[in-house]
Amino acid sequence: SGGPPPPARGAPRLDVDKYIWKKYQGGEKVCNDKLKRSVPLTGKSPEFPEVSNMGTTCHQGLVMVDVQSVDIGVDHARDLRMLGPLFLSLSVQLSIGSQKSDFTSHRRGSEKAGWSPPERKQMLWDAQERYLWCRVWDGELGFKQLAGEGRIDLPKLLENGSDGISTPEAVEVELFAAEDDGADSDSEASPRSASTAATFSKLQDSTDPSRGAFIGTANLKVTIIDMTGMLKTQTKKPISQSTWGSSGSD
Repeated sequence: SGGPPPPARGAPRLDVDKYIWKKYQGGEKVCNDKLKRSVPLTGKSPEFPEVSNMGTTCHQGLVMVDVQSVDIGVDHARDLRMLGPLFLSLSVQLSIGSQKSDFTSHRRGSEKAGWSPPERKQMLWDAQERYLWCRVWDGELGFKQLAGEGRIDLPKLLENGSDGISTPEAVEVELFAAEDDGADSDSEASPRSASTAATFSKLQDSTDPSRGAFIGTANLKVTIIDMTGMLKTQTKKPISQSTWGSSGSD
């Protein structure tokens, strides 16, 4: 069929994901017609349960995130719950632009939450949105409050990869309370929040989460597949005559 050879049985999940994207890339931009047909403007497709509100956007990449753990700190837990961490119910939601993942399962009774095995979330990426947002929420059954949020610079993370594919990379995301939550706090700032607050350029960015108070961290493992980078690399590789066989063999 001319497609790439399938990965061997038992191959790592990353190799399988790379094979799928190479097989179905079909052009300089990946506009998945199947997604357009099967995903309504609101709601979810049974084939792509984590993709919603896709519309007719063309996507050029895939971001895979394994959520491993979060720690929002005892002090902030008391800010969220009068009786402390015992009544917390933490979950994580990821987003790229307007696209949001499902929530992870809840972890109750502590300011520290872990998922073993890690919970994987996948989102399509148009290579235009710069940030992957990580938001930690407290509560369930209709009541949720934002415990903290942080973000990852996707293009910067992709620089560590090759051929448009980043190796799975462990990332510690700094989490910050909403700006209003930290504005009236007279508590001693952590070294991290003090250093970020001193950066004037960041303060000019109204969406920068570090405008709020530093409250903790989230540990993620992130893999990025950027079709644009893969295709650019392919066009630079000369096609060897030996690839197609010698013309004298006829």
